[in-house]
Amino acid sequence: MHIHCTQCQHHFCWICFDNWSTHHGTNAYRCNRYKPASEDERRRKVAKESLERYTFYFERFNSHDDAHQKAEACLKSFIETKLELLAVLQRTTIQQLTFLMVAMKQIAECRRVLKWTYAYAFYECEENTRKKAFFEYIQGDMESGLERLTHMVEEEINPFLPPPDEDEELLAQQTVSSLKGPASDAIAAVNDAAAALVEKNKREYRYPVEEQEAIEDEFKGYSIRLLDLTTVTRNFFNTLVTELERGLLGVDNMDDRMIE
Repeated sequence: MHIHCTQCQHHFCWICFDNWSTHHGTNAYRCNRYKPASEDERRRKVAKESLERYTFYFERFNSHDDAHQKAEACLKSFIETKLELLAVLQRTTIQQLTFLMVAMKQIAECRRVLKWTYAYAFYECEENTRKKAFFEYIQGDMESGLERLTHMVEEEINPFLPPPDEDEELLAQQTVSSLKGPASDAIAAVNDAAAALVEKNKREYRYPVEEQEAIEDEFKGYSIRLLDLTTVTRNFFNTLVTELERGLLGVDNMDDRMIE
């Protein structure tokens, strides 16, 4: 385990970090013997753990920040390209589909708040084990509900919509770009493209006549499940926000099993 630094010419042992000159002669090797960590070793360990902890929270903050931007873009894209078409396909009104926008807005709001909960946890929950466990419990409830709600909105709705095409994918990319800046020309172009895509789909896509009623019944079931899950997720969201505002006072009523 002899290591030689080519920059400073220092020779040392990679296992114990002692000078390599101590590894000669009888009984010189002490790498197999336990010795208490030195102050430098303890500082290195603390620094490594601190960096790993920071990286953990930073990556999750970034992940939810990206998801928040995506949720905002999905809501904008849905309203512009799918809402009117879905109303036509389901033989209903746009007002009857507001539950979809409510769900999407709830997702965006959850993502917006959730990213900051990781900043809160980084600064406020390091020392208190019970407080950290309680926070992670209610945060986990909200994340679990949020992921299920996101799946329903992004995936389970697909059977009721026309298959995506290249025009829709391009429009989605343009929508994301328009959200990142106030460029009015770009936004106007997105709106024009969205209107054209809606008209195109209204002309070219219809449910098979023999399947229309069955699809409408399935959509009613989907809407009921989505409404219920939106309510559950909102309750988790409100619990988390309320506890953060109160300084996690609910920790006093926490079951000890939550720490395990």
